[in-house]
Amino acid sequence: MPSLTCNNYEISWTSNRVKSNLAMILVAGAGGRSIDWPKELRHNRLVNTLSVDLPGHFKLKGDPCQTIEEMADVITCLVVDQKLEKVVVVGHSMGGLIAQELGVRQPEWLDSLILLGTAPVMPVHPAILDNIYTDLDKTADFITKYAWSGKGYGVVTGAVRKAVMENRPETLHADFSACSKYDVRERLSEIQADTLVIGGQRDKFTPLKQSEFIVEHVPNAKLHVMKAAGHYMAQEQPLQLTRVILPYLKKRK
Repeated sequence: MPSLTCNNYEISWTSNRVKSNLAMILVAGAGGRSIDWPKELRHNRLVNTLSVDLPGHFKLKGDPCQTIEEMADVITCLVVDQKLEKVVVVGHSMGGLIAQELGVRQPEWLDSLILLGTAPVMPVHPAILDNIYTDLDKTADFITKYAWSGKGYGVVTGAVRKAVMENRPETLHADFSACSKYDVRERLSEIQADTLVIGGQRDKFTPLKQSEFIVEHVPNAKLHVMKAAGHYMAQEQPLQLTRVILPYLKKRK
């Protein structure tokens, strides 16, 4: 996997190596990885697609970013390094906060945003922060208990729990702390980029009303509801999600 260093943070990514005037950057949520996105999306043949591992995540051994703003900075470094001129930023959960921060900044290269299972402010339950260092198993249990729609995704739930456990505690703590500290509610109207908001009908972490709030306050935003989907919609409904995102990208080319 290629990587680069920005502001003493290392970021890496995978690429589908498609040549296109439009690029898509996939940014996962707290503790997330580049491989968490549906393979049909990561390996699409429509647009140049980069699925990122943020600093300190997956196989990166360096320090994690401490704020959403720092995470947005490293995404910007990636765009500049790869000479991307027209970019759709797709962010899930914490990745959606990063995307909103980029939307507020309005860089010239930003074409549009796709926000999945996110909110403009995401206070993290104290049970998660308190147990990350002392009882990571309990944290993983908490996340997997509330992250699903309740329709019995046993195999997928187990895979995500395993992924949570593979994180370093300092990475998870930095991610969730960054989410707790960030609040873009008062600046949503500054996001001028075309925005597709995708909310899970059964999302317990970022309820659908949060997606509706974003759409109400971002001038060029539209809402798509993933029926019967929980917070981890990319894992629960990968094909359905891909069938929402790819047609949107086709219209942006």
